[in-house]
Amino acid sequence: MIRKSKNNCTDSLVIYKQALQELHSGNVKTAYVLSGPENFLVQTFRQELRKFLKLPEDWREQADVHVFDCDNNLSNLDWPSFLSECRMPPFFLERRIMLVKKSDLFARALTNEQQKHFAEFVELLQSDCPLLCLFIEDKIDVRLKQTKAWQKLSGVGLYNFELLDEATLTAWVQKSLTQRNLSITRDALNSLPSRCENSLARLQSEINKLQLYCTANRVTTIDVKTIDSLLQADLQANVFDFLDALGNKNLSAALSKLNALRRNREPVPVILLLIARHMRELFLVKNNATGGINAWKLRKLQEQAGMFANQDLQQLIMFCADCDFAYKNGILAEDAVLDFLLAKIFQTDLPIKFAEN
Repeated sequence: MIRKSKNNCTDSLVIYKQALQELHSGNVKTAYVLSGPENFLVQTFRQELRKFLKLPEDWREQADVHVFDCDNNLSNLDWPSFLSECRMPPFFLERRIMLVKKSDLFARALTNEQQKHFAEFVELLQSDCPLLCLFIEDKIDVRLKQTKAWQKLSGVGLYNFELLDEATLTAWVQKSLTQRNLSITRDALNSLPSRCENSLARLQSEINKLQLYCTANRVTTIDVKTIDSLLQADLQANVFDFLDALGNKNLSAALSKLNALRRNREPVPVILLLIARHMRELFLVKNNATGGINAWKLRKLQEQAGMFANQDLQQLIMFCADCDFAYKNGILAEDAVLDFLLAKIFQTDLPIKFAEN
């Protein structure tokens, strides 16, 4: 049920399309488990299931639907009540529907009592009981006994939607824009997944925004300049622009974006991690270790890598670790640590040292 690609990564889009095709063909399962970090696919499939079952937006408005919200605590799942609701016959629909949110049923080991309740639940699912259960989970653990047992059952589904790779996201963006009669330059297309942190939800939002802009201005082709002017100016955009300014050694832009990060109270360790990761990517690109980096990002890194000597990048990576040590051990306040790091990036020969190597 969980398909693997040649790179041993879950192809979430293929899984989603297969599940949707089964649903629309009338092959409705008795139970679904939807999980994974790609929440856009989780919520989209949930909406498709809701429409197929002809339920209102608020599931609770339907008498044959019972909702259990467990708040990521398995002990909050009242098994006697849950099983009792499962056994109750439907009054208005063909099925009695259970919506279980964040139960952690497939993420934690079960106690003996919970195992007995789970076995009773499975027995109900395998009977002729007119029932449909939908579990919306944050994560699943395929190593657990109950998860393995679930995957062997007939008539149930377990869909774990992992984040999509950039190639798949790029193809998805291209298809979405083509359906809207819009074209996009190659650089602009390649830049979108990275700018949106490989999130389908954010990509969908930005595509909608681009369509509105293009319709209002009678534009049919989207380029990098258009994306630069319209992309959501939020925290992630500031991070993106901040790293770009560092790589290009644009001090005024770097200071401006750093101030924006400070205003948004981004944690200092996170900023240090982002800078260290960017310096490491520059180092890898400078040494021709470019595997897994998309073409658009690679070109930007190659341009920026030319601003640094190989030895400077090595020192900056170590200096980021020193800054992290200095901040976490109270040697310097956060503003001083970040100011010193910026000074070191723009003048790598400064004799600054906070910690023993």
